[in-house]
Amino acid sequence: MAEDIKKQVVEAVKESTFYAIQLDESTDIAQCCQLLVFVRYMQNETIKDELLFSTELTTTTKAIDN
Repeated sequence: MAEDIKKQVVEAVKESTFYAIQLDESTDIAQCCQLLVFVRYMQNETIKDELLFSTELTTTTKAIDN
């Protein structure tokens, strides 16, 4: 089901004249880092916001990771 929804969102974005992508990183209490990808687009003169996908990051964004 999730893959079908993702395909629907991707198709809607392709049909949209304008779109924006937002990336965000979130680290939970167990130090698990997630990359979240959101997309904003126009559909039938309405602005839509959707979570496109999330994935676990294998690295962190702390300065001490050099």
